[in-house]
Amino acid sequence: MASILAAVPAIVYAFEAKPPYRVTFLGGAIESQLGYTRAEVLADPCFWIGHVHPDDMRLLPTPQELLQVAVPRPSEYRVRHKNGSYRWVRDDVSIVRDADGTPLEVVGSRSDVTDRRQVEDALRLSEDRYEALFGDDLAGIFLSSVDGRLVACNIAYARICGFESIDEAMDAHLEVLYDTVEDRQQLLQEVRTHKRLAAYRARLRRRDGSPVHIVANIVGIFGAEGQLNAMKGYLFDDSARAAAEEDRRQSEHQYRELFDNAYDVVFTIDREFRFTSVNRAGEVLSGYTRDEALGLTIDAVLPADEQVRVRYLLAELAEGRGAALFEVQLLTRGGRRVPPELSARPLSRDGQVIGFQAIARDVSERQHLEAQVRQAQKLESVGRLAAGVAHDFNNLLTVINGYAELLAVDAAPGVAAAADLRQIAEAGRRAAGLTRQLLAFSRRRVVSPTVIDLNAVVTGMQVMIGRLIGEDVELRLVLQPGVHRVLADQGLVEQVLMNLVVNARDAMPKGGRLTVRTRSVTVDDGLARTVPAVAVGRVVVLSVADNGMGMTDATRERIFEPLFTTKDEGKGTGLGLSTVLEIVKQSNGRICVNSKVGVGTVFELYFPESTDAVHDQVRFAPPRTPAGHETILLVEDDEHVRDFAARILRQAGYHVISIAAPAEAGQRASTADGPIDLLLTDVVLPGIDGRTLADQLCAGNAALRVLFVSGYTSDTVSEHGVLEQALNFLGKPFSANTLLAKVRAVLDSAP
Repeated sequence: MASILAAVPAIVYAFEAKPPYRVTFLGGAIESQLGYTRAEVLADPCFWIGHVHPDDMRLLPTPQELLQVAVPRPSEYRVRHKNGSYRWVRDDVSIVRDADGTPLEVVGSRSDVTDRRQVEDALRLSEDRYEALFGDDLAGIFLSSVDGRLVACNIAYARICGFESIDEAMDAHLEVLYDTVEDRQQLLQEVRTHKRLAAYRARLRRRDGSPVHIVANIVGIFGAEGQLNAMKGYLFDDSARAAAEEDRRQSEHQYRELFDNAYDVVFTIDREFRFTSVNRAGEVLSGYTRDEALGLTIDAVLPADEQVRVRYLLAELAEGRGAALFEVQLLTRGGRRVPPELSARPLSRDGQVIGFQAIARDVSERQHLEAQVRQAQKLESVGRLAAGVAHDFNNLLTVINGYAELLAVDAAPGVAAAADLRQIAEAGRRAAGLTRQLLAFSRRRVVSPTVIDLNAVVTGMQVMIGRLIGEDVELRLVLQPGVHRVLADQGLVEQVLMNLVVNARDAMPKGGRLTVRTRSVTVDDGLARTVPAVAVGRVVVLSVADNGMGMTDATRERIFEPLFTTKDEGKGTGLGLSTVLEIVKQSNGRICVNSKVGVGTVFELYFPESTDAVHDQVRFAPPRTPAGHETILLVEDDEHVRDFAARILRQAGYHVISIAAPAEAGQRASTADGPIDLLLTDVVLPGIDGRTLADQLCAGNAALRVLFVSGYTSDTVSEHGVLEQALNFLGKPFSANTLLAKVRAVLDSAP
């Protein structure tokens, strides 16, 4: 029996099933399992309890716990070996009972299971590692066959590819992940060629068809004959990086589009001043293509006198001392100079300036507009000066011409003084004509527009035009029948026509042909672009054309400047065409000029058509001294004009109250012997204008009639020099007959 137990690889034991649980048998592999002899074990009643691993005490059942169950369960725990190490043991226990089922003895065996537990632990660790790798939520791991079937994959692979589970991924053919079959075939070919692919990037389709970008490491599995049998590897969802890369490409594309399509020239240069980039605007402005420009320095597009200055400015900018905005002169490939405004900034890398970025804006148009503004300001200044001179001059001419007229009336025929007075009167009329030109140029002359027929105006001036141009110039009138009417001041239109005819005559010193033409046209968008500021619609065109010397472009650009003339000294004032321009503008018209040296010149005047009926132009021919008896309140701040007007009116029988200061008007009107019938007032007065004075007096006398007198207009009487139809106006200088006729006409008109 002892020899049999010695061969058993376990400890066999038995103890009584009642306290004190005395051991009744102990044998087997005690020493080989624990390192202790049988005697040493039996000598220590607490041997088993004392040698169990403290952490495993809970695994060791007590005798009471064993006896409470019918069939005790095996238990495994660690026991300390004599050498201090712990061994895993398996305790299998059974209960011996009598016929009544009462426990008599507990019999058991303890087997050493240390080797098995170590194998199990190693297997469990391997499984944990496998699960940690294959169950990774980030990396998708796969093994697939060449025919497009998954052999294995993890949940991360399934999710990246849009599957709900591993089983769903395993059931799908891999072709569903590619846009085309050829895409997968290309992947297989690359694996066959390279054996393994590192950081392979591809665009796949998820199960729902949405795109997914992946980056993968793939290894081919080959057979004995070198054929590709399968592929394994892992992949990551690269969609976020791909989206960021696409955003970057889009930003670069948008920047490139903005760079290339910018209106301004955008370019960069390095520290050696070589072009490193330039946009399309730079190509257009410079005349160099982009490829040509990239091989050049900035000296190629700078005049010699600008090269050193620009280099110095950029060097100063690199040091942080220079200005970032300055004007330069650029030289195009064709040799043309352009004046761009240059805005530059340094380009830095790691704190070092490596070049410059600049924006060049062609400011030619701006400079042209600035020149136009300066010219307009100059014209405005000249206009104000001209208006002021004309105003004072008209007052003087009123007195000079008026008294010359009175003396001429009293002078006996044939007397030498009469001839002298006629010379004075002629000079006065010429001076009055010059002041009219000054006022028209300064837009201070009062314009009284009416609806007129241009054909009738031209026909009425035919004889005068013929006398002006002489016999060596052929006059042609090409008047379109039924031409539409226009709203304009007939006298000013006649003045415009006369100025243009005189200029045309002077351009044909050896004779030629002068053509005056009228026609109605419809301005469409195309013609509106050809003739600046002409609105789309129906217009009437009055043109004056000659076949004379013509003008150069430089001359044509300046012909409307005041005081500019090409005529010899003493033969021109330089106000003719500037006056024409202002008169046409006051009539809401426009001028177009075409001229070619040696061919001739054409002036085309565009007037908006009017559908109103033509007003009868009744020339008032009053008797020499239309008399009256009414009371006239005369308000004029110029003493000589006031005395002249008062004398003429009193001689004609009127009762005249003459005052210089408008502040006295109300008091004088209220103390007069009778009601005031007519207010004859200058427009420009000290302290208060004539229009305001008239409104104040009319408020207390509804029957009061008003006649305004002035040498030029103001906004109180007219808008931009155009007289209101309801106002009565007499322009200076005026003659005695004109004054009397106008006064009588106003007094006889309906209130």
